[in-house]
Amino acid sequence: MNEVVEQNIDKNLLSTITVPLYTKQLTAPSKPKKAIVIGMGVIGTVCILIVVYFFYLAPKFKQASPSSWNGIKPGVTTRESVIKKMGNPLSEKESTQGAFLQYTSEDKVFPNTVLIGQNNKVSSIFVQLSEKDNAKLSDWLKKYGKPEKEMFNYYLDGSKTYLYPNKGTTFVGVTTGDQVLSVQYYSPGSLEDYLNQWGGNFSETNPFEM
Repeated sequence: MNEVVEQNIDKNLLSTITVPLYTKQLTAPSKPKKAIVIGMGVIGTVCILIVVYFFYLAPKFKQASPSSWNGIKPGVTTRESVIKKMGNPLSEKESTQGAFLQYTSEDKVFPNTVLIGQNNKVSSIFVQLSEKDNAKLSDWLKKYGKPEKEMFNYYLDGSKTYLYPNKGTTFVGVTTGDQVLSVQYYSPGSLEDYLNQWGGNFSETNPFEM
C-alpha cells in the first residue's frame, strides 16, 4: 500500500530553539556566524530525523492505498480490466449483488474475491492476508485511526471487524496475535449505507459466546 505519514512538529519546541538563537544574534552582532552555524545544525538534525523515520521507522504496508488493490479500484475498474490484470478467475459465483470473481490467495480456505456490480464495474474487493504480509493490527489502527464502528463477526473467535466506510476500507483483525486477517476495499460512503449492504456479516455481540 502507498503510505502517507503525517509529521506533527511541536511549534513550542521549535520556538525554544529558534527564538534564543535569533535573540542572541541581535544582542551579540559580533558573533553572527556562530548563531547561523547552530541554527543550520538544528535544521540539519531535524531533516535527518525525518528521513530516518520515513525510511526505517514508519510502518510498512504491502497493501495498496484505501479503496484500491493491485491497481483495481471500486467504482472505476471494469470487469474486463480486472481479468486483464488478474487473469481468468478460479471460479465465478453469481448473486443478486453481482458476480464474485475468485482468485488464489495465501489463505488455504478463503480466496481473494472481486465483486463486479450490475454496472460491470468493481463494487468490492476482499483480500485475504497471511503472516507473510506482516499486517499488524496495531499498525493498521495507527494508520487509519479510530474506526467509525467496531463489530464482532462470524469469521473467527477473538476477532473483530473495524469499519471505515468514509475511507472505503473494512478489515478483520485479532488483538491476541496483533494481526489483520482480511480487508475489504470499496467506494467510500456512509456507515448506514455500508451496514445496509454488508451488516449481515457482523454482530453487535460476540456470536461465539452465545
